[in-house]
Amino acid sequence: MSQFKYDIELKDNPDDVVKVRLKIKNASLSNDIFQFVSSAPGTYQIIDMGRFIKNLKAYDGKGKIIATEKIATNQWKISKPKKVAEIYYEVADTWDADVKEQYFYSFAGMTLEKDHALINSYCIIGYFSDYEKADYKLSFHYPKEWSVGTSAKINENGYYEFNSFAQLADSPFLFGRLSKASFIYDEIPYTIYVYSQNDEIAAGNIKGLFENAVRANTKFIKKRLPVDHYTFLVDAEKFNIRGTLEYSNSSVYVMPEKDLSDTEFHDNIMTDAAHELFHLVTPINVRSEYISNFNFASPKASEHLWLYEGTAEWASDIMMLRNGTFNLPRYLEQLSEKLTISEKFDSKYSISQLALNCYTETGRGQYENIYHRTVIALDMIDIMILDMSDGKRGLREVILELNNMYGKDKPFEEKNFFSVFTKMTYPEVGVFLDKYIKNTEVMPIEKIFEKVGVKYTKERKTGDQVLSVGYELFIPDGKIKIRYVTPELKKMGLEDYDEFVSFNDIETRLDNQAEWLGKFAILKPNESYVLKVKRDEKIITVPCKVITVDQVEKHIFEMLENPNERQKKLQECWTKNL
Repeated sequence: MSQFKYDIELKDNPDDVVKVRLKIKNASLSNDIFQFVSSAPGTYQIIDMGRFIKNLKAYDGKGKIIATEKIATNQWKISKPKKVAEIYYEVADTWDADVKEQYFYSFAGMTLEKDHALINSYCIIGYFSDYEKADYKLSFHYPKEWSVGTSAKINENGYYEFNSFAQLADSPFLFGRLSKASFIYDEIPYTIYVYSQNDEIAAGNIKGLFENAVRANTKFIKKRLPVDHYTFLVDAEKFNIRGTLEYSNSSVYVMPEKDLSDTEFHDNIMTDAAHELFHLVTPINVRSEYISNFNFASPKASEHLWLYEGTAEWASDIMMLRNGTFNLPRYLEQLSEKLTISEKFDSKYSISQLALNCYTETGRGQYENIYHRTVIALDMIDIMILDMSDGKRGLREVILELNNMYGKDKPFEEKNFFSVFTKMTYPEVGVFLDKYIKNTEVMPIEKIFEKVGVKYTKERKTGDQVLSVGYELFIPDGKIKIRYVTPELKKMGLEDYDEFVSFNDIETRLDNQAEWLGKFAILKPNESYVLKVKRDEKIITVPCKVITVDQVEKHIFEMLENPNERQKKLQECWTKNL
Protein backbone atom coordinates (compact mmCIF):
# COMPACT_ATOMS: atom_id res chain seq x y z
CA MET A 1 0.00 0.00 0.00
CA SER A 2 1.11 3.57 -0.66
CA GLN A 3 2.92 5.07 2.28
CA PHE A 4 3.80 8.62 3.24
CA LYS A 5 6.39 8.97 5.98
CA TYR A 6 6.99 12.38 7.56
CA ASP A 7 9.98 13.25 9.71
CA ILE A 8 9.23 16.44 11.61
CA GLU A 9 12.02 18.47 13.18
CA LEU A 10 11.09 20.53 16.26
CA LYS A 11 14.55 21.20 17.69
CA ASP A 12 17.37 23.54 16.65
CA ASN A 13 14.95 25.79 14.76
CA PRO A 14 15.95 29.38 15.62
CA ASP A 15 13.33 30.89 13.28
CA ASP A 16 10.39 29.08 14.93
CA VAL A 17 9.76 26.99 11.83
CA VAL A 18 8.86 23.32 11.75
CA LYS A 19 10.99 21.43 9.23
CA VAL A 20 9.24 18.55 7.48
CA ARG A 21 10.76 15.85 5.28
CA LEU A 22 8.30 13.56 3.50
CA LYS A 23 9.43 10.23 2.06
CA ILE A 24 7.07 8.55 -0.39
CA LYS A 25 6.88 4.77 -0.85
CA ASN A 26 4.82 2.62 -3.25
CA ALA A 27 3.02 5.59 -4.78
CA SER A 28 2.96 6.11 -8.52
CA LEU A 29 1.83 9.69 -8.42
CA SER A 30 -0.32 10.80 -11.31
CA ASN A 31 -1.61 13.85 -9.46
CA ASP A 32 0.95 16.63 -9.78
CA ILE A 33 -0.61 18.87 -7.08
CA PHE A 34 0.84 18.83 -3.57
CA GLN A 35 -1.80 20.34 -1.29
CA PHE A 36 -2.07 22.02 2.13
CA VAL A 37 -5.38 22.47 3.92
CA SER A 38 -7.72 25.38 3.37
CA SER A 39 -9.68 24.50 6.49
CA ALA A 40 -10.18 21.69 8.99
CA PRO A 41 -13.17 20.15 10.82
CA GLY A 42 -14.37 22.12 13.83
CA THR A 43 -12.63 25.37 12.86
CA TYR A 44 -15.42 26.80 10.66
CA GLN A 45 -13.03 29.28 9.08
CA ILE A 46 -10.56 29.50 6.22
CA ILE A 47 -7.02 29.06 7.50
CA ASP A 48 -5.10 28.57 4.21
CA MET A 49 -2.01 26.85 5.61
CA GLY A 50 -0.20 27.35 2.32
CA ARG A 51 0.49 30.91 3.46
CA PHE A 52 2.83 29.54 6.13
CA ILE A 53 4.81 27.11 3.93
CA LYS A 54 8.35 28.04 2.90
CA ASN A 55 11.25 26.54 0.92
CA LEU A 56 9.29 23.64 -0.56
CA LYS A 57 11.50 21.34 -2.67
CA ALA A 58 10.88 17.98 -4.34
CA TYR A 59 13.54 15.30 -5.03
CA ASP A 60 13.75 12.09 -7.02
CA GLY A 61 15.16 8.80 -5.74
CA LYS A 62 18.72 9.93 -6.44
CA GLY A 63 18.35 13.20 -4.57
CA LYS A 64 18.03 15.31 -7.69
CA ILE A 65 15.72 18.33 -7.45
CA ILE A 66 12.43 18.18 -9.35
CA ALA A 67 10.97 21.52 -10.42
CA THR A 68 7.99 22.79 -8.42
CA GLU A 69 5.77 25.85 -8.79
CA LYS A 70 3.32 27.43 -6.36
CA ILE A 71 0.12 27.78 -8.38
CA ALA A 72 -2.38 28.71 -5.64
CA THR A 73 -2.39 29.67 -1.98
CA ASN A 74 -2.36 26.05 -0.84
CA GLN A 75 -1.05 24.22 -3.91
CA TRP A 76 2.33 23.41 -5.44
CA LYS A 77 2.60 21.85 -8.91
CA ILE A 78 5.31 19.22 -9.26
CA SER A 79 6.73 18.87 -12.78
CA LYS A 80 7.49 15.12 -12.61
CA PRO A 81 5.20 13.60 -9.97
CA LYS A 82 5.95 9.96 -10.88
CA LYS A 83 9.61 10.47 -10.00
CA VAL A 84 9.05 12.14 -6.63
CA ALA A 85 10.61 10.24 -3.72
CA GLU A 86 10.97 13.03 -1.18
CA ILE A 87 9.52 16.48 -0.44
CA TYR A 88 11.00 19.00 2.00
CA TYR A 89 9.34 22.14 3.33
CA GLU A 90 9.17 24.42 6.34
CA VAL A 91 6.10 25.61 8.25
CA ALA A 92 6.12 29.00 9.96
CA ASP A 93 4.67 29.44 13.45
CA THR A 94 1.08 30.60 12.82
CA TRP A 95 0.94 32.39 16.19
CA ASP A 96 3.89 34.62 15.35
CA ALA A 97 3.28 35.11 11.64
CA ASP A 98 2.58 38.65 10.46
CA VAL A 99 -0.77 37.96 8.82
CA LYS A 100 -2.73 40.98 7.63
CA GLU A 101 -5.93 39.18 6.70
CA GLN A 102 -7.74 35.89 7.30
CA TYR A 103 -6.60 35.69 10.91
CA PHE A 104 -7.47 32.35 12.39
CA TYR A 105 -7.82 31.18 15.93
CA SER A 106 -4.60 30.32 17.76
CA PHE A 107 -5.99 27.02 19.05
CA ALA A 108 -6.54 25.94 15.43
CA GLY A 109 -2.94 26.70 14.43
CA MET A 110 0.54 25.68 15.54
CA THR A 111 3.30 27.27 17.60
CA LEU A 112 6.92 26.29 18.14
CA GLU A 113 8.90 27.89 20.95
CA LYS A 114 12.13 27.05 22.79
CA ASP A 115 10.33 25.17 25.55
CA HIS A 116 7.22 23.77 23.88
CA ALA A 117 5.17 23.24 20.73
CA LEU A 118 1.43 22.95 20.11
CA ILE A 119 0.67 21.33 16.77
CA ASN A 120 -2.64 20.65 15.12
CA SER A 121 -1.45 18.02 12.64
CA TYR A 122 -3.32 19.37 9.61
CA CYS A 123 -1.22 22.54 9.92
CA ILE A 124 2.08 20.86 9.09
CA ILE A 125 1.19 17.99 6.75
CA GLY A 126 0.98 18.43 3.00
CA TYR A 127 -0.65 15.69 0.92
CA PHE A 128 -1.77 14.55 -2.52
CA SER A 129 -5.58 14.66 -2.69
CA ASP A 130 -5.89 11.31 -4.51
CA TYR A 131 -3.96 9.66 -1.67
CA GLU A 132 -6.02 10.90 1.26
CA LYS A 133 -6.73 7.28 2.24
CA ALA A 134 -3.11 6.11 2.13
CA ASP A 135 -0.96 5.15 5.12
CA TYR A 136 0.59 8.13 6.90
CA LYS A 137 3.43 7.91 9.42
CA LEU A 138 4.69 10.80 11.53
CA SER A 139 7.91 10.92 13.52
CA PHE A 140 8.73 13.98 15.63
CA HIS A 141 12.25 14.94 16.64
CA TYR A 142 12.34 17.16 19.71
CA PRO A 143 14.63 18.01 22.65
CA LYS A 144 15.22 15.02 24.94
CA GLU A 145 13.94 16.91 27.99
CA TRP A 146 10.53 17.41 26.34
CA SER A 147 7.57 15.10 26.80
CA VAL A 148 4.66 14.65 24.41
CA GLY A 149 0.91 14.69 24.91
CA THR A 150 -1.41 13.16 22.31
CA SER A 151 -4.17 10.57 21.94
CA ALA A 152 -2.39 9.06 18.91
CA LYS A 153 -0.62 5.73 19.26
CA ILE A 154 3.10 5.33 18.52
CA ASN A 155 4.65 2.17 17.02
CA GLU A 156 7.86 0.42 18.04
CA ASN A 157 9.83 2.44 15.47
CA GLY A 158 8.78 5.78 16.89
CA TYR A 159 6.16 6.64 14.26
CA TYR A 160 2.55 7.65 14.81
CA GLU A 161 0.50 5.70 12.27
CA PHE A 162 -2.71 6.75 10.51
CA ASN A 163 -4.73 5.07 7.76
CA SER A 164 -5.95 8.30 6.16
CA PHE A 165 -5.26 12.01 6.08
CA ALA A 166 -8.56 12.61 7.90
CA GLN A 167 -7.43 10.36 10.77
CA LEU A 168 -4.08 12.14 10.88
CA ALA A 169 -5.79 15.54 10.95
CA ASP A 170 -7.86 14.28 13.89
CA SER A 171 -4.77 13.97 16.13
CA PRO A 172 -3.19 17.07 17.73
CA PHE A 173 0.10 17.09 19.68
CA LEU A 174 1.51 19.06 22.60
CA PHE A 175 5.26 18.94 23.30
CA GLY A 176 7.51 20.48 25.91
CA ARG A 177 7.85 20.89 29.65
CA LEU A 178 4.52 19.32 30.46
CA SER A 179 2.77 18.29 33.64
CA LYS A 180 0.56 15.23 33.45
CA ALA A 181 -2.42 13.86 35.35
CA SER A 182 -4.89 11.08 34.67
CA PHE A 183 -8.11 9.54 35.93
CA ILE A 184 -10.51 6.76 35.01
CA TYR A 185 -14.26 7.26 34.75
CA ASP A 186 -16.65 4.53 33.61
CA GLU A 187 -13.58 2.40 32.80
CA ILE A 188 -12.39 5.02 30.27
CA PRO A 189 -8.87 6.40 30.85
CA TYR A 190 -8.52 10.19 30.57
CA THR A 191 -5.15 11.97 30.45
CA ILE A 192 -4.39 15.67 30.90
CA TYR A 193 -1.20 17.32 29.62
CA VAL A 194 -0.47 20.94 30.51
CA TYR A 195 2.15 23.38 29.29
CA SER A 196 2.19 26.37 31.66
CA GLN A 197 4.55 29.16 30.68
CA ASN A 198 5.45 30.06 34.28
CA ASP A 199 4.37 26.77 35.86
CA GLU A 200 1.32 28.41 37.46
CA ILE A 201 -1.10 25.72 36.27
CA ALA A 202 -0.38 22.04 36.85
CA ALA A 203 -2.38 19.17 35.36
CA GLY A 204 -3.08 17.82 38.83
CA ASN A 205 -4.59 21.14 39.92
CA ILE A 206 -7.19 21.16 37.14
CA LYS A 207 -7.85 17.43 36.99
CA GLY A 208 -11.01 17.83 39.08
CA LEU A 209 -12.45 20.32 36.57
CA PHE A 210 -12.02 17.86 33.70
CA GLU A 211 -13.41 15.03 35.85
CA ASN A 212 -16.51 17.11 36.58
CA ALA A 213 -16.95 17.83 32.86
CA VAL A 214 -16.72 14.11 32.07
CA ARG A 215 -19.14 13.24 34.88
CA ALA A 216 -21.63 15.91 33.78
CA ASN A 217 -21.53 14.75 30.15
CA THR A 218 -21.95 11.11 31.12
CA LYS A 219 -25.02 11.87 33.21
CA PHE A 220 -26.39 14.16 30.53
CA ILE A 221 -26.20 11.60 27.71
CA LYS A 222 -27.16 8.77 30.09
CA LYS A 223 -24.39 6.41 29.01
CA ARG A 224 -20.61 6.11 28.71
CA LEU A 225 -18.92 8.59 26.43
CA PRO A 226 -18.25 6.98 23.01
CA VAL A 227 -14.44 6.74 23.37
CA ASP A 228 -11.97 4.11 24.60
CA HIS A 229 -9.50 6.77 25.76
CA TYR A 230 -9.37 10.56 25.77
CA THR A 231 -6.68 13.26 26.08
CA PHE A 232 -6.91 16.93 27.12
CA LEU A 233 -4.08 19.15 25.79
CA VAL A 234 -3.70 22.51 27.56
CA ASP A 235 -1.43 25.40 26.49
CA ALA A 236 -1.51 28.18 29.14
CA GLU A 237 0.51 31.34 28.51
CA LYS A 238 0.69 34.99 29.53
CA PHE A 239 -1.85 36.34 27.06
CA ASN A 240 -5.57 37.09 26.88
CA ILE A 241 -6.39 34.36 24.37
CA ARG A 242 -8.87 31.61 25.15
CA GLY A 243 -10.27 28.96 22.87
CA THR A 244 -10.77 25.26 22.35
CA LEU A 245 -11.02 22.71 19.54
CA GLU A 246 -12.58 19.24 19.54
CA TYR A 247 -11.29 15.97 18.12
CA SER A 248 -12.53 12.37 18.23
CA ASN A 249 -10.29 11.33 21.13
CA SER A 250 -8.87 14.61 22.37
CA SER A 251 -9.36 18.34 22.67
CA VAL A 252 -7.05 21.37 22.60
CA TYR A 253 -7.27 24.23 25.11
CA VAL A 254 -5.44 27.53 24.70
CA MET A 255 -5.92 29.76 27.72
CA PRO A 256 -4.37 32.60 29.70
CA GLU A 257 -2.14 31.55 32.56
CA LYS A 258 -4.15 32.73 35.57
CA ASP A 259 -4.53 31.99 39.25
CA LEU A 260 -7.05 29.17 39.65
CA SER A 261 -8.59 31.06 42.57
CA ASP A 262 -10.20 33.23 39.89
CA THR A 263 -13.70 31.69 39.99
CA GLU A 264 -14.62 32.69 36.44
CA PHE A 265 -11.37 31.26 35.04
CA HIS A 266 -11.86 28.12 37.10
CA ASP A 267 -15.41 27.62 35.78
CA ASN A 268 -14.42 28.47 32.20
CA ILE A 269 -12.02 25.52 32.11
CA MET A 270 -14.76 23.17 33.29
CA THR A 271 -17.47 24.42 30.92
CA ASP A 272 -15.04 24.56 27.98
CA ALA A 273 -14.20 20.91 28.63
CA ALA A 274 -17.91 20.06 28.93
CA HIS A 275 -18.52 21.79 25.57
CA GLU A 276 -15.73 19.89 23.80
CA LEU A 277 -16.76 16.55 25.27
CA PHE A 278 -20.33 17.06 24.09
CA HIS A 279 -18.94 17.35 20.57
CA LEU A 280 -18.50 13.58 20.81
CA VAL A 281 -22.27 13.57 20.24
CA THR A 282 -22.34 16.31 17.62
CA PRO A 283 -20.73 16.86 15.16
CA ILE A 284 -18.40 13.89 15.69
CA ASN A 285 -21.37 11.50 15.73
CA VAL A 286 -24.45 13.43 14.58
CA ARG A 287 -23.51 15.41 11.46
CA SER A 288 -24.39 16.01 7.85
CA GLU A 289 -22.52 14.54 4.90
CA TYR A 290 -20.71 17.87 4.45
CA ILE A 291 -18.98 17.37 7.79
CA SER A 292 -18.66 13.60 7.51
CA ASN A 293 -16.94 13.84 4.13
CA PHE A 294 -14.97 16.96 4.93
CA ASN A 295 -13.14 18.57 2.01
CA PHE A 296 -9.87 19.93 3.41
CA ALA A 297 -9.03 21.75 0.17
CA SER A 298 -12.42 23.36 -0.47
CA PRO A 299 -14.77 23.04 2.53
CA LYS A 300 -18.52 23.13 2.05
CA ALA A 301 -20.45 24.96 4.77
CA SER A 302 -23.21 23.11 6.62
CA GLU A 303 -26.32 25.09 7.57
CA HIS A 304 -26.56 23.10 10.80
CA LEU A 305 -23.91 24.87 12.81
CA TRP A 306 -26.77 25.59 15.24
CA LEU A 307 -26.73 21.86 15.98
CA TYR A 308 -22.95 21.34 16.14
CA GLU A 309 -21.72 24.38 18.03
CA GLY A 310 -25.04 25.66 19.34
CA THR A 311 -26.14 22.51 21.13
CA ALA A 312 -22.63 21.91 22.52
CA GLU A 313 -22.64 25.38 24.06
CA TRP A 314 -26.22 24.95 25.32
CA ALA A 315 -25.45 21.50 26.74
CA SER A 316 -22.20 22.56 28.45
CA ASP A 317 -24.14 25.11 30.53
CA ILE A 318 -27.38 23.31 31.19
CA MET A 319 -25.66 20.07 32.20
CA MET A 320 -23.87 22.07 34.93
CA LEU A 321 -27.25 23.37 36.08
CA ARG A 322 -28.80 19.92 36.04
CA ASN A 323 -25.99 18.25 37.97
CA GLY A 324 -25.98 20.98 40.63
CA THR A 325 -22.66 22.64 39.77
CA PHE A 326 -24.48 25.89 38.90
CA ASN A 327 -27.72 27.09 40.52
CA LEU A 328 -30.61 28.52 38.53
CA PRO A 329 -29.85 32.24 39.24
CA ARG A 330 -26.30 31.64 37.97
CA TYR A 331 -27.64 29.93 34.84
CA LEU A 332 -30.08 32.78 34.17
CA GLU A 333 -27.25 35.28 34.59
CA GLN A 334 -25.35 33.44 31.84
CA LEU A 335 -28.37 33.72 29.54
CA SER A 336 -28.49 37.46 30.23
CA GLU A 337 -24.79 37.76 29.32
CA LYS A 338 -25.33 35.84 26.10
CA LEU A 339 -28.17 38.15 25.04
CA THR A 340 -26.07 41.22 25.87
CA ILE A 341 -23.16 39.95 23.78
CA SER A 342 -25.50 38.92 20.98
CA GLU A 343 -26.55 42.56 20.59
CA LYS A 344 -23.03 43.35 19.38
CA PHE A 345 -23.75 41.39 16.22
CA ASP A 346 -26.11 42.08 13.34
CA SER A 347 -29.65 41.16 14.46
CA LYS A 348 -30.67 40.78 10.79
CA TYR A 349 -28.02 38.13 10.13
CA SER A 350 -29.67 34.77 10.71
CA ILE A 351 -28.08 31.77 12.40
CA SER A 352 -28.43 29.87 9.12
CA GLN A 353 -26.66 32.69 7.26
CA LEU A 354 -23.93 32.65 9.86
CA ALA A 355 -23.39 28.94 9.23
CA LEU A 356 -23.54 29.05 5.44
CA ASN A 357 -21.17 32.02 5.30
CA CYS A 358 -18.73 30.93 8.03
CA TYR A 359 -15.93 30.58 5.47
CA THR A 360 -16.39 34.16 4.24
CA GLU A 361 -15.06 37.32 5.85
CA THR A 362 -18.57 38.63 6.55
CA GLY A 363 -19.73 35.35 8.06
CA ARG A 364 -16.60 35.16 10.14
CA GLY A 365 -17.47 38.52 11.65
CA GLN A 366 -20.81 37.10 12.82
CA TYR A 367 -19.51 33.67 13.82
CA GLU A 368 -19.15 34.20 17.57
CA ASN A 369 -22.90 34.79 17.81
CA ILE A 370 -23.36 31.04 17.40
CA TYR A 371 -22.44 30.81 21.09
CA HIS A 372 -24.91 33.47 22.17
CA ARG A 373 -28.14 33.96 20.20
CA THR A 374 -28.26 30.29 19.23
CA VAL A 375 -28.11 29.14 22.85
CA ILE A 376 -31.11 31.30 23.77
CA ALA A 377 -33.02 29.81 20.83
CA LEU A 378 -32.12 26.27 21.89
CA ASP A 379 -33.18 26.92 25.48
CA MET A 380 -36.53 28.03 24.12
CA ILE A 381 -36.81 24.92 21.93
CA ASP A 382 -36.05 22.80 25.00
CA ILE A 383 -38.81 24.52 26.98
CA MET A 384 -41.27 24.18 24.08
CA ILE A 385 -40.66 20.43 23.75
CA LEU A 386 -40.93 19.94 27.52
CA ASP A 387 -44.19 21.89 27.54
CA MET A 388 -45.77 20.02 24.63
CA SER A 389 -44.65 16.60 25.91
CA ASP A 390 -45.97 17.39 29.42
CA GLY A 391 -42.43 17.20 30.81
CA LYS A 392 -41.66 13.76 29.45
CA ARG A 393 -39.12 14.82 26.83
CA GLY A 394 -36.90 17.81 26.04
CA LEU A 395 -34.18 18.88 23.64
CA ARG A 396 -31.69 16.56 25.33
CA GLU A 397 -33.88 13.54 24.59
CA VAL A 398 -34.24 14.56 20.93
CA ILE A 399 -30.45 14.89 20.58
CA LEU A 400 -29.92 11.48 22.16
CA GLU A 401 -32.46 9.97 19.77
CA LEU A 402 -30.53 11.55 16.89
CA ASN A 403 -27.36 10.06 18.33
CA ASN A 404 -28.96 6.61 18.10
CA MET A 405 -30.27 7.22 14.57
CA TYR A 406 -27.01 8.46 13.04
CA GLY A 407 -23.28 7.97 13.59
CA LYS A 408 -19.80 8.58 12.21
CA ASP A 409 -20.55 6.31 9.27
CA LYS A 410 -24.18 7.34 8.86
CA PRO A 411 -24.48 11.12 8.37
CA PHE A 412 -27.81 12.84 7.93
CA GLU A 413 -28.81 14.57 4.71
CA GLU A 414 -27.92 18.25 4.85
CA LYS A 415 -31.02 19.52 3.04
CA ASN A 416 -33.60 17.42 4.89
CA PHE A 417 -32.49 17.79 8.48
CA PHE A 418 -34.83 20.60 9.49
CA SER A 419 -37.72 18.38 8.38
CA VAL A 420 -36.30 15.40 10.28
CA PHE A 421 -35.93 17.46 13.43
CA THR A 422 -39.48 18.80 13.11
CA LYS A 423 -40.94 15.29 12.64
CA MET A 424 -39.09 14.16 15.76
CA THR A 425 -40.61 17.02 17.76
CA TYR A 426 -43.68 19.12 16.92
CA PRO A 427 -44.89 21.32 14.03
CA GLU A 428 -44.53 24.32 16.34
CA VAL A 429 -40.80 23.56 16.66
CA GLY A 430 -40.54 23.55 12.87
CA VAL A 431 -42.17 26.98 12.79
CA PHE A 432 -39.70 28.16 15.45
CA LEU A 433 -36.73 26.90 13.43
CA ASP A 434 -38.03 28.71 10.37
CA LYS A 435 -38.61 32.01 12.18
CA TYR A 436 -35.59 32.19 14.48
CA ILE A 437 -32.88 29.94 13.01
CA LYS A 438 -33.43 30.34 9.27
CA ASN A 439 -34.77 33.88 9.67
CA THR A 440 -34.39 36.74 12.14
CA GLU A 441 -37.77 37.47 13.66
CA VAL A 442 -37.67 38.75 17.25
CA MET A 443 -37.70 35.74 19.56
CA PRO A 444 -40.63 35.47 22.03
CA ILE A 445 -38.32 35.16 25.03
CA GLU A 446 -40.79 36.47 27.61
CA LYS A 447 -43.59 34.18 26.47
CA ILE A 448 -41.48 30.99 26.37
CA PHE A 449 -39.57 31.46 29.63
CA GLU A 450 -42.79 32.24 31.49
CA LYS A 451 -43.70 28.56 30.93
CA VAL A 452 -40.94 27.57 33.40
CA GLY A 453 -41.72 30.27 35.96
CA VAL A 454 -39.13 32.79 34.79
CA LYS A 455 -39.92 36.44 34.06
CA TYR A 456 -37.90 38.13 31.30
CA THR A 457 -37.52 41.92 31.05
CA LYS A 458 -35.64 43.35 28.09
CA GLU A 459 -34.44 46.50 29.92
CA ARG A 460 -35.15 48.84 32.82
CA LYS A 461 -33.54 51.92 34.36
CA THR A 462 -32.07 51.64 37.86
CA GLY A 463 -32.03 55.38 38.68
CA ASP A 464 -28.23 55.38 39.08
CA GLN A 465 -25.53 57.00 36.96
CA VAL A 466 -22.68 54.92 35.49
CA LEU A 467 -19.57 55.43 33.40
CA SER A 468 -19.96 55.03 29.66
CA VAL A 469 -17.95 55.47 26.48
CA GLY A 470 -21.11 56.93 24.94
CA TYR A 471 -21.64 54.47 22.12
CA GLU A 472 -21.97 50.77 21.43
CA LEU A 473 -19.86 48.45 19.32
CA PHE A 474 -21.38 45.96 16.90
CA ILE A 475 -20.27 43.81 13.98
CA PRO A 476 -22.71 44.19 11.07
CA ASP A 477 -20.47 42.97 8.22
CA GLY A 478 -17.42 41.39 9.76
CA LYS A 479 -16.08 44.78 10.79
CA ILE A 480 -16.24 46.43 14.20
CA LYS A 481 -18.45 49.50 14.01
CA ILE A 482 -20.01 52.11 16.30
CA ARG A 483 -23.70 52.83 16.84
CA TYR A 484 -26.01 54.56 19.33
CA VAL A 485 -23.57 57.46 19.67
CA THR A 486 -24.71 59.86 22.43
CA PRO A 487 -24.93 63.62 21.78
CA GLU A 488 -21.85 64.18 23.95
CA LEU A 489 -19.71 61.83 21.84
CA LYS A 490 -21.12 63.24 18.60
CA LYS A 491 -19.83 66.63 19.73
CA MET A 492 -16.41 65.03 20.16
CA GLY A 493 -16.52 63.89 16.51
CA LEU A 494 -17.90 60.34 16.46
CA GLU A 495 -20.73 59.29 14.16
CA ASP A 496 -22.95 56.22 13.94
CA TYR A 497 -21.46 53.48 11.74
CA ASP A 498 -17.88 54.72 12.04
CA GLU A 499 -15.57 51.72 11.71
CA PHE A 500 -13.20 51.06 14.60
CA VAL A 501 -9.53 51.22 13.56
CA SER A 502 -7.59 51.74 16.79
CA PHE A 503 -7.94 52.62 20.46
CA ASN A 504 -5.00 54.57 21.95
CA ASP A 505 -2.91 53.27 19.00
CA ILE A 506 -3.87 49.63 19.68
CA GLU A 507 -5.22 48.18 16.43
CA THR A 508 -8.80 47.03 17.06
CA ARG A 509 -9.43 43.68 15.38
CA LEU A 510 -11.74 40.79 16.14
CA ASP A 511 -8.87 38.45 16.95
CA ASN A 512 -7.25 40.77 19.52
CA GLN A 513 -10.40 42.11 21.15
CA ALA A 514 -9.39 40.85 24.60
CA GLU A 515 -6.41 43.22 24.48
CA TRP A 516 -8.20 46.46 23.62
CA LEU A 517 -11.48 45.68 25.40
CA GLY A 518 -9.43 45.10 28.54
CA LYS A 519 -8.04 48.64 28.21
CA PHE A 520 -11.57 49.98 27.79
CA ALA A 521 -12.67 48.27 30.98
CA ILE A 522 -10.22 50.20 33.17
CA LEU A 523 -11.04 53.70 31.89
CA LYS A 524 -11.82 56.19 34.68
CA PRO A 525 -14.38 59.06 34.89
CA ASN A 526 -13.55 61.89 32.48
CA GLU A 527 -10.46 60.02 31.27
CA SER A 528 -9.41 60.97 27.75
CA TYR A 529 -8.47 58.50 25.03
CA VAL A 530 -8.01 58.58 21.28
CA LEU A 531 -9.91 56.61 18.67
CA LYS A 532 -9.12 56.23 15.02
CA VAL A 533 -12.11 55.41 12.86
CA LYS A 534 -12.73 54.89 9.18
CA ARG A 535 -15.48 56.99 7.62
CA ASP A 536 -16.05 57.28 3.87
CA GLU A 537 -12.75 55.46 3.31
CA LYS A 538 -10.87 58.09 5.33
CA ILE A 539 -9.07 57.53 8.64
CA ILE A 540 -10.20 60.10 11.21
CA THR A 541 -8.65 60.70 14.63
CA VAL A 542 -11.22 61.45 17.34
CA PRO A 543 -10.22 62.55 20.88
CA CYS A 544 -12.83 61.09 23.26
CA LYS A 545 -13.66 61.21 26.96
CA VAL A 546 -15.48 58.87 29.36
CA ILE A 547 -18.95 60.21 30.29
CA THR A 548 -21.74 59.29 32.74
CA VAL A 549 -25.19 58.09 31.68
CA ASP A 550 -28.34 56.63 33.27
CA GLN A 551 -27.73 53.04 34.25
CA VAL A 552 -29.90 50.59 32.33
CA GLU A 553 -30.11 46.91 33.19
CA LYS A 554 -30.66 44.69 30.16
CA HIS A 555 -32.00 41.20 29.64
CA ILE A 556 -33.17 40.47 33.16
CA PHE A 557 -34.29 36.94 34.04
CA GLU A 558 -36.07 36.62 37.42
CA MET A 559 -37.96 33.88 39.17
CA LEU A 560 -41.70 34.46 39.34
CA GLU A 561 -42.82 35.04 42.94
CA ASN A 562 -45.95 32.90 42.67
CA PRO A 563 -45.60 30.37 39.85
CA ASN A 564 -48.56 28.13 39.20
CA GLU A 565 -48.39 24.35 39.46
CA ARG A 566 -47.79 23.91 35.74
CA GLN A 567 -44.87 26.34 35.83
CA LYS A 568 -43.40 24.60 38.88
CA LYS A 569 -43.61 21.23 37.18
CA LEU A 570 -41.99 22.42 33.94
CA GLN A 571 -39.26 24.26 35.84
CA GLU A 572 -38.44 21.05 37.68
CA CYS A 573 -38.23 19.18 34.38
CA TRP A 574 -36.17 21.97 32.78
CA THR A 575 -33.58 22.19 35.56
CA LYS A 576 -33.18 18.45 36.25
CA ASN A 577 -32.13 15.55 34.04
CA LEU A 578 -35.24 13.58 33.13
